[in-house]
Amino acid sequence: MNKPLQLQTIEATRFRIGVPVPWNIYDARGSLLLRKGFVINDERQLDIFTRRELYIEKSDNDPNALRVAMANVSVARMLAEAAGHLRDLFKQIERNPQSGDASEKTLLIARILALAIEVNTDICLAHIFFNKFTHDDYPLQHSLDSAILAILLAQALELPPAETERVAAIALTMNVGMLSLQEQLLKRSDKLTATEKTRIRQHPEASVELLRKAGITDDYWLACVLQHHEKIDGSGYPSGLSGQDIPEGAQIVSLADRYSACLSPRRYRAGMLATEVMRDLFINQASSIDVYLAGQLVKILGVYPPGTFVRLQNGEVSVVVRRGKTGTTPLVISFIAPRGGHLTYLIKRDTREKIFAVRGGVRVEQKDMPYTMQQLWGKQAELQG
Repeated sequence: MNKPLQLQTIEATRFRIGVPVPWNIYDARGSLLLRKGFVINDERQLDIFTRRELYIEKSDNDPNALRVAMANVSVARMLAEAAGHLRDLFKQIERNPQSGDASEKTLLIARILALAIEVNTDICLAHIFFNKFTHDDYPLQHSLDSAILAILLAQALELPPAETERVAAIALTMNVGMLSLQEQLLKRSDKLTATEKTRIRQHPEASVELLRKAGITDDYWLACVLQHHEKIDGSGYPSGLSGQDIPEGAQIVSLADRYSACLSPRRYRAGMLATEVMRDLFINQASSIDVYLAGQLVKILGVYPPGTFVRLQNGEVSVVVRRGKTGTTPLVISFIAPRGGHLTYLIKRDTREKIFAVRGGVRVEQKDMPYTMQQLWGKQAELQG
């Protein structure tokens, strides 16, 4: 005779989209509803469970269960899911803005990104920096990268989760008024025309207009989209605001936007190294940004963020896979030998050791990087499966 189950209630708020459920889930009568390992794929499924009383066995209430479940989650697939949702959102806003709830769809993407960061921040950062030259949809990728950086900045400032999601939503939608123009300009190497310059300066207003049509009524969200190109010295646009007249959300998104844009290659220049971007921000742009906010970004990323390439003191070329205890001592994986040519196998190096200390950042061409993110970061960077 089977022993009756000893059940206790479980809050559906402990479930996460994209994360395997770490328990068997039952109803009040002990009937099995979900098996351990079931993955909630979207907001619709999650909403179904939030409406029901759910139970787990008392013996399963292991505080480490959710942590263990998250260790097996593919962050890469979560980011790909966010990208898919954002692509659909952009199409909706551009072609038929009144066809759905753009606000809830954008916040869903923000929540997916926040969860991906919670599961593995280093892989999220590597998604920004690793093989930056391979991204084939700049408007989409730039929005996602900016949102990830904006979330990290908001968290560093200890903004509440709801405010952090709103900041991410601002970053995701800041450029909806110039998506097609961004694609056109990426294919160009000549100077901007007067018309193109005007369209660029007018894109904050164009974005706000499109977002209003798409049903977004949050005044703060719209204000920050409008003002994300304002600068604290008053040299920005569209209104020439300065200092504290610029909302905090707009300043966070502005810094994330600038940083991400500098990393991306153009036809007329290579993408800047992470060290070059920081030097540019603190030297060339210091008067127009909140230096404290930029300092927080340095603390978050380190001098050599995950996904960047570095040369070690012993001459090896490595990829940064994890931030270290200090900004200059990351964990790296070497793949090019001191005299050139690929190493026989990948080797982890601790840059706290003098011989493996980082000499500086380097550029690596796509042809010289034969390894995928999954090979370097493991299961959580697995895109398929």
